[in-house]
Amino acid sequence: LGIRVIGGNQVGIFVSAVQEDSPAATHGIRVGDRLISVNSQQMHGVTREQAVEYLLGLGDEVFIKVEHAPEEFAHVRNNQLGDNFYIRTHFAYQKRTNRIELNFQAGDIFHITDTLFGGSIGLWQATK
Repeated sequence: LGIRVIGGNQVGIFVSAVQEDSPAATHGIRVGDRLISVNSQQMHGVTREQAVEYLLGLGDEVFIKVEHAPEEFAHVRNNQLGDNFYIRTHFAYQKRTNRIELNFQAGDIFHITDTLFGGSIGLWQATK
């Protein structure tokens, strides 16, 4: 596809980069476009991780509906906005050696602000 995205469930999913000569570039996708839908999947309310996983799993035929929103994109990028939700843990966890992990008990509540922390699927930014 040839795009990178920012944003998340709080603000929408935006194209932050388009690879030169990619299918996205040749079909007019631009930096600052908000993804409305990809094939039959609506992008409103999805986390950045969900959007990236969906985009990585696309086949050869892709239908993308976008809205060019450069001002909103700039606001999202400049303020590092994206995901914003809370989770409650159902089990306890004691970190082993990784300093970026958190200890928690069953019932702890976390505020999630990035579901693709450091660009890695499965790594979330959370505060207790």
